[in-house]
Amino acid sequence: MVTNKSSGILLIILLIFISFLLRIWHIDWGLPYIHNHDELNHIEQSLQVGSGKLEPQGLMHGTLITYLLSIEYGILYILGKIIGRYLSTDGFLLSYLTDPTIFFIIGRVTIVLLSVGSIFVTYLIGKKLFNERVGIISALFIAFSPTHFINSTCIKDDIPATFFCTLFFYFTSLYLLADNSTLKRNRFYYASGFFLGLAIAAKLTAIPGIVTFCLAFSLKELSDSEGYKKYLIFLWDRRFLKGMLFVLTGFFIADPYAVINYKKFIYGILFMKNQYMENVITVKNTQIFYFTNHLPDMIGIPLTIFFCISVIYFVFKPSNKLILLLSFPAVYYLIFNKSTGFAHHILTALPFIVILISVFLDKIYFIINKWNMVKSAVVLPFLLILFITPEALNTIRYIYVLGSADTRILAKKWIEDNIPSNKSIFIEGGIKNLIVLGPQLRGNLDTLKDDFNFVVSRGGSGKLQKLLINSYKDGGKTYMLYKASPEIRQEDIDKFNADYIITNGFVDLDVGELEYWRDEGYYIRREAVHRKINERYELIKQFKPFPSFSMYFPFASRDYNELKSINLFDCQKEIIPGPEIKIFKRKT
Repeated sequence: MVTNKSSGILLIILLIFISFLLRIWHIDWGLPYIHNHDELNHIEQSLQVGSGKLEPQGLMHGTLITYLLSIEYGILYILGKIIGRYLSTDGFLLSYLTDPTIFFIIGRVTIVLLSVGSIFVTYLIGKKLFNERVGIISALFIAFSPTHFINSTCIKDDIPATFFCTLFFYFTSLYLLADNSTLKRNRFYYASGFFLGLAIAAKLTAIPGIVTFCLAFSLKELSDSEGYKKYLIFLWDRRFLKGMLFVLTGFFIADPYAVINYKKFIYGILFMKNQYMENVITVKNTQIFYFTNHLPDMIGIPLTIFFCISVIYFVFKPSNKLILLLSFPAVYYLIFNKSTGFAHHILTALPFIVILISVFLDKIYFIINKWNMVKSAVVLPFLLILFITPEALNTIRYIYVLGSADTRILAKKWIEDNIPSNKSIFIEGGIKNLIVLGPQLRGNLDTLKDDFNFVVSRGGSGKLQKLLINSYKDGGKTYMLYKASPEIRQEDIDKFNADYIITNGFVDLDVGELEYWRDEGYYIRREAVHRKINERYELIKQFKPFPSFSMYFPFASRDYNELKSINLFDCQKEIIPGPEIKIFKRKT
């Protein structure tokens, strides 16, 4: 494998370019419809910030992406106002309500840029701490990780947290390698602390970095101390205290209300923790689950095995660099191993994991190279192809998914072609008053008024709904929509007595890593609802997905297995992502 400076730069530029193209390819997937409620939450919170509500509604998740998007949307509004597209803030919000495409594109492009940025900085870390070869291999592994790629195509907080984790560790690496006689090492340490604060503000899965941050100072500075003083260095060294202050500064800038309204923040964290702990009852040995499910989903089975071997090897042959690298994933595992979570929650540890694997591979290459240069030049590329190809194929499979028409879009078109306007439809798959999991049909004026009353009854202002009501124009297909959030209840079937009912396959499935994410009572109620629908309604149309994901994005392990069912090299069923949609008509 080529490792000279010029060829290494060309390789990494080519990798970044390919990674960017792959991630930007279907940047408009699903639009103008909304198929992911996480994206919706981040965008609408950002718009609320722009309208003056600086404190997010919830503080369970980091707010860095919220404030970052609010700045970008502010620039969009100013530019739009200059060219006359937006006459007022109400016009700006109305443009989002009628066609949110530009808002999603801006957010997704931001995530793509942070994604390829994390690939590049991972390369820089590997190169700086070890050599060019380690940097390139690390970048290859993270670039073709399916989990990293999937989360690069939607507006979520995992990629921003991962990017700032790589920046944090890059400056930590510079600090570790800096000459003790220069002041630069202090600046590197403070910069690493600031970026760590931003990473934690993006998502709390970056919090193991605090241990790595403290450990870096210990490994760098203790060598100059003697006796008991080296154990007390944190108590008297102003540089360490200033470093921690920079961590707090970065965190406060990007998530100020976690500090200002700390009680709400703590409550949100405890609620989230309890929610995860309640959902691990049916999983035995959650500690093993990371190695049997999450890591294989994220980097593949061969690399998972290599990672475990490399950890064992480096435990017996440690160095300061390797101790630092290992500290982040080790602390992450110790903190979070009692809950299953999802594969994408480990993304903040991914750069550390792939660099450790790359160092181990480089050691194998070095040993073989000493023995036989020709064989080393063959073995390393062979191993890289062996490790990367399966995950690259999964990435390509997901690109096919992004470029395929969703069941919700197909169902919407069929309904508009076959069901007359203003018919009443009881539709499930709502998140509050917005249908996200089902076909997003256009409601009539009565539907908009119901939405307004729903929002106001729950303490909202109803401003967005009021804008839609005031701008309503009677044209095109509209329906009287009754929205189930998320699933239909038996009593509501009688209450609404709708002309049509649309059911959603997502609410028939377990949606997490667990065998019983929903309890048994839920499925008993669900069966009763289906029986009642079949008694009073007849099935007139059905849209079946392939593959059959439990969510649109493969977040659970079984979804990754569904992704692998796509055969790229043979004829098969047409790829149709989304939930199973059934359309029922009331019997006459």
